[in-house]
Parts: sequence; structure tokens; C-alpha cells
Amino acid sequence: ETFNSWGRCCVFGVEFDPNSKKVICALSSGCLILHDLERKINEFADPNAHEDDINQATFLNSNVIISGSDDALLRVWDIRQKQKCVGGFVGHYLGITCVSTPNDYGTSNYVLSNSKDQSMKLWDLRCLNSLTDLSTARTSLQTSTGSFDYRHRGWNPKTSSTHKKRFRVDRSLVTYRGHSVSRTLIRSGFSPVHSTNSKYVYCGSSDAKIYIYDTLTGEVHATLAGHTDIVRDVCWHPYLP
Repeated sequence: ETFNSWGRCCVFGVEFDPNSKKVICALSSGCLILHDLERKINEFADPNAHEDDINQATFLNSNVIISGSDDALLRVWDIRQKQKCVGGFVGHYLGITCVSTPNDYGTSNYVLSNSKDQSMKLWDLRCLNSLTDLSTARTSLQTSTGSFDYRHRGWNPKTSSTHKKRFRVDRSLVTYRGHSVSRTLIRSGFSPVHSTNSKYVYCGSSDAKIYIYDTLTGEVHATLAGHTDIVRDVCWHPYLP
């Protein structure tokens, strides 16, 4: 099912829920769809979930979802509520390329986001921004998110009007800088809970390296080289350090 006026859409992310009974689809033009695989129906579908492409959505538990978009906002959705969007996070100045959790499905309160503004941020789900915060921030973000195309030109901190600026309502716990996001959707994640207690967060980078940060301090713990072009996606080994 598609919603936009062109009669077509792009799927940027698909993920199963913790019980593998539903899938969440992040689509172009701000569409978000939650599909029930057993009943073969859309349990939730919003053609205007965001104001721009949704690059990823992931489950916090079977009923709660977080999405990240090129409108630079993160939104949290509770499908049990009449008003599905219950809040979100304001803090990035350019599009969100990735949203991830420690993969413990409901027992963690933390979320990691990566952005075209060349930063990752750590968030606490107990400290959501309100819907009013999201709306106000979106109005101020329209110029910056609409004028930068990371696919065709690199990001330059000297010419950026938002480099290291911070929203008054930015509730992020830690900001991670050092990696580079350009030309493709750079993914990120937490190190495994069972073997490292999510001590690190990590991401690919357009400078052909992998960056590993200390989760609490935000300092670069290590950089791994070996590729000759963009590292788009990275996965931590399930049980080796």
C-alpha cells in the first residue's frame, strides 16, 4: 500500500517486532506502516507520520515504535493510543539516517540516532520532547533540512550554520562526533548487552572507517580501518568482544 501522489514509494527500512508477528516499514514521503503478518492487515498506517522521508523505524517493544526522518525529528509511536504519536526527540539539525536500541526489546530506556549533521546522539525514553516541541522545532528546521543534499556534496563545518549548535529543548544525554555521514544512510548501533553491557556505540563512516565511541563519555574509543570506500553498515559480533 502506498500513499504519495506519485503512485510509488521507496522503502528505506523494514524490521520485525520482537515476536516476529509484525513488520514496521519506513517509507519515502513520510509514510509509516505497521503490518500484521498473521492477520495480513495494516495495524497502523500514517501517510504523514513525518514531513520527509523516513529512513528507519524500529521497535522499542511490540506496541511502541520510534522513527527517524529527513525532517530531522525522532517520533515515538504507541499503537495502543488513540493519538499514536506520543512525543519524540529534538536535537539534530539534519536528517536522521539511523535509529537503534540495545536490542533488548522493552527493558532498555535508551535510543541511539545518527544524523547527516555529522553527529550521533543518545536519548532517554523517559525524557521525551512534547508534540509541541516537535512542531516548533520542525518550523525552524525547514530551511536547514531542505537546503542540504548529502548525496552530492560533502558537509563542511566551516560553512554550516548549525555546526555544534544546540536546541534549547535538546534532551540528548551524549553527542558523539568524529565520523562522517555523506552519500548514503550510515547506520549505527550499540555493542551487545550480554557481552559488553552496551559499553560502546559504533557506526560506519564515509571516510572508510568504523568508529567506536564510549557510550557514557562520548570519546572515540577506537577507529577501525581496512575498507577503501564508505562503510555504510556495521554489526558487532554476537558474542566475541
